[in-house]
Amino acid sequence: MTRAWGTWLRIAVLAPLVVALSSCGGGGGDEDHQGQEVSGLVTIEVPTESSSYTTLSETLRLSGSRSDGVYAVNWTNTAGGSGGASLSHQEKCFFFSVGPFPCNHEWDASIPLAVGENVITVTGSGANGNWGRDTIAVVRQLETTPPRVSSASPSSGATGIAPNTAISAHFSEPMDTTTVSTASFQLRDPGGNAIGGTISNISNVAQFSPAEPLAFATTYSATITTDVRDLAGNAMVVPFTWTFTTGAAPDITPPTVTATSPDNGATCVAIDSRVTVSFDEPINGTTVNSDTFTLIDASQGTTIDATISILSDRSFALTPRDALPYSSYVSTLGAGIRDLSGNATGANLAWTFATPPGGLGSWQATSTSQISSASGHTAVWTGTEMLVWGATTGQFYSNVGQRYQPNSDTWTPINGVGAPAARIDHVAVWTGSRMIIWGGSDHNGAQLGARGDGSLYDPITDTWQPMSPTNAPASRTRATAIWTGTEMLVWGGMGGNGYFLPEAIGGRYNPATDTWQPMSNVDAPPAMYGHTAIWTGSKMIVWGGSTNPSASGSSMGGAYDPATDTWELTPTLGAPSGRSLHTAVWTGTEMAIWGGRTLAGAVNSGGLYDPQTKAWRSISNSCSAAERFDHTAIWNGSEMIVWGGSRNGALVTSGAQYNPATDAWQHVSLAGAPAKRLKHSAIWTGAAMIIWGGQDSLGALKSGGRYQP
Repeated sequence: MTRAWGTWLRIAVLAPLVVALSSCGGGGGDEDHQGQEVSGLVTIEVPTESSSYTTLSETLRLSGSRSDGVYAVNWTNTAGGSGGASLSHQEKCFFFSVGPFPCNHEWDASIPLAVGENVITVTGSGANGNWGRDTIAVVRQLETTPPRVSSASPSSGATGIAPNTAISAHFSEPMDTTTVSTASFQLRDPGGNAIGGTISNISNVAQFSPAEPLAFATTYSATITTDVRDLAGNAMVVPFTWTFTTGAAPDITPPTVTATSPDNGATCVAIDSRVTVSFDEPINGTTVNSDTFTLIDASQGTTIDATISILSDRSFALTPRDALPYSSYVSTLGAGIRDLSGNATGANLAWTFATPPGGLGSWQATSTSQISSASGHTAVWTGTEMLVWGATTGQFYSNVGQRYQPNSDTWTPINGVGAPAARIDHVAVWTGSRMIIWGGSDHNGAQLGARGDGSLYDPITDTWQPMSPTNAPASRTRATAIWTGTEMLVWGGMGGNGYFLPEAIGGRYNPATDTWQPMSNVDAPPAMYGHTAIWTGSKMIVWGGSTNPSASGSSMGGAYDPATDTWELTPTLGAPSGRSLHTAVWTGTEMAIWGGRTLAGAVNSGGLYDPQTKAWRSISNSCSAAERFDHTAIWNGSEMIVWGGSRNGALVTSGAQYNPATDAWQHVSLAGAPAKRLKHSAIWTGAAMIIWGGQDSLGALKSGGRYQP
């Protein structure tokens, strides 16, 4: 479940563990003020429900708001220390139909903490002599967990070790490197004689390098004594000792490459791909760098800007900073990559691959005038305009809506009077005359809560009408909803606080009578979230999803017939592998599933399900869209268009069109495409796909694009 948690917390503690929080307003400080104390001139923005604030951190990152005219913010700590805060002028304004909220400015400070109680008072001084203050009490505890050796190299009992191999110990936490020396990290031969050498430390890894090569075919004993300590001064409880045996001859064999990705000569390589290489033995990672691992655009002769990362002691990745243009490429491993024994590769290894042919269609940016950033929102198409509603826009959840007219490329606000409460991850459907908003997640102080209410919006009159709560299904977020022509069917999702539990009971809402009725769950698929739902014209088909963030995705689904209030499970034979956060579209005859996430990561596979024959057929992944989840997919009448999303920690820039009649993919043009993102919305106007909002690594986005296939 993706959440931009940091966007709504205005205080952050730089610590590995935060147990609880506390703040209290008012008094504190010994300043000699001449003006009048005014409440609210400066505030520490923290969860006000908490009663204590305990941390292991040495430093507290404190921030909050200051009113217009406050020119200085200072802090004092009863445990010692004082200083000034940094001021920023980022205004926090939201424009609703009823007018703007006041615009406050911000401040932040990094404050050292002493062990024990620290009462920190923040004081803001105004130009008119008035002043205000706020106070927070923080208890800093000592970290008391002793360190341990979590792994060693060579491993205990290893044989055939090269005599010139360095010996290393990996600790469970960063160490006080002054305590890790040849006195506390010892290497001895079978006679108990100490082996001379040097120690190097990098964070929680210590390496012993023998002054001379070790003897062949000899068993050595390495020991980490209890003299080593972590940064908090905690000593290791018991010594850690392991043995290894050197080989009969020195290692003089250079490393060789065992695998590359993409394969040499590969075509239709995804433009968001990274280049990886694996060796037959552990490699000195410092020798794999931008000089020895490169990627060149063969058609332009230019080097691709990329980062290099270590996947394992034998595998490395080169990740381009931007999507690759449609072209051919040469990846090269230069001479000088060394194994742990110092043996170097002696010659360059180069391999080639090509991205797909030039992309289809064209993009045009959507206007951003009079619109706020949005993620976790919904969007529906009325036939003439796109209605966008709800979101997390940064610090707040929103109940603001906007109407976008693609013909004029203009936005106008949706009336906020009578609108539902602010929320994200709700459902929305278009009835043909009104938009229905229901469910979602709100933000009540420090808790996230699922909602079970909603409203209907009429764009002709620009008015809202609340939905009856009688017999409504249980509150939930991240459910699915479809429109049958007369009813909205809600299924799945999560209810409760924290990590939500899946909801097993759905509901049917008739806007003509403003009534709910329950949906049978007899023979229904298991309760899920991150699933999909489509309407065939007579049945709702739900598929996939997960029961919790650590569970594998499901390959189960079910078809619900509202005429008989009955379920029938979809077959798993031939179905795509289990997943969640995928997409599904209805082609007119089949449900098309694509992408998603498993415990192993994003996938680039899918399947087509025919409810008439109750049979699955696979979707080709030859030259397909790259693996992804939290993306969007729409049906344009003949093709499924997939765009955006995330792939194992990296956002996806690309998109592709799939034709089920030919089982073939073609890639979408990158020229003018919106910035990469996930959790955005996508609708089909009948002539173009409109992408809007979503989030990147920095938060919610205020941009979009119109794609003409």
